[in-house]
Order: sequence, then structure tokens, then C-alpha cells
Amino acid sequence: MKVTVITPKEMDSRYLRATMGVRYWVNCDYSKDDGKTWEGNFDDTDEESERIKNLIPCVVKKDSGYYSGDYWELLIDLNEGKVIDWPKGFCIKTYFKVCDDGEYVFLDENKNEVINITKSFDQYYVPDFLALEDNGYGDYVIINIDGNGKIEHFDKMKSRIDKYFKDLKD
Repeated sequence: MKVTVITPKEMDSRYLRATMGVRYWVNCDYSKDDGKTWEGNFDDTDEESERIKNLIPCVVKKDSGYYSGDYWELLIDLNEGKVIDWPKGFCIKTYFKVCDDGEYVFLDENKNEVINITKSFDQYYVPDFLALEDNGYGDYVIINIDGNGKIEHFDKMKSRIDKYFKDLKD
């Protein structure tokens, strides 16, 4: 009989790249003036969704294999709790439905892949460390990002990342 033994391995990870296929771009509030005025409660129409998608930072086009379409791709500095290349003054509060259309990759300081939890563990759902403001049930990204790119409640994200890997080990 063959058995697979999994041993814990410590890894140095500086960044998290979260690439998420958002279904409803209108499920957010945003501010372009550092939180002084907010826009939200958008109509759930294709036109409004397209408009919102086109003004939100970090939207990328993917077209390879499983992934095809527009994705929200955040590169998060895990030391600073900030989104890399976030435009100054833009704030967002999200409740984005992703629903099994994401890829979550931890990277080292040179942005080389340390572990791709989507491929390694066949987990396409949204990890709970990206649902900081409510329960995301594996389908929702619920985070707030301020005008400096800082993720609100980042300490909670860090502890949930630790728990995520501890739970995988157990």
C-alpha cells in the first residue's frame, strides 16, 4: 500500500496575487477623492456594470485555458498590507461575487511563485482571507481599500492566511 505523507513546510511569501472573475461589478461603493464623496447603489444593468468595471483599478483581461474575460487582479504586499500600483485617492468597498473563478498565488520578494493554492489544492473559491468585512461563503470578495492602497483590517487578513494554511495541514 502506498500512502502520501504531507509535511509542513515554511515558506517566505511577500506578495499575494489574487485574480478574480467578478460577476457583478456594481456590487461596490467607490470614491475617487480619498473618501470625501462616495458613489454606490448602482443599477444592476450591463451598461452600469461595464461603466464601473472600466473605472475600477486593477482590472485585467485574461484569456488562457480556464480563465477568459475581465478579472480584478490585486497584487497585495503582505508586509505592508497594501495593493501594489493602487491609484492615489481611489477608495473602494467591495462585495464582489466571484463564485469559483479565481486564482490565488503567493509570491516571494522577487515576485516568483511560492505556491499557487488554486492549482495546488484545486481551490477556485474565494479564500476567507479575502472576505474581511463579512462572511464571503467562498463566493464573495469583501474588502475595503483606502486611497493609499491600504487594505482595511489587514491584521485580520494575515491571521486568516495563517489559519488557512494551518487548516490545510490538519
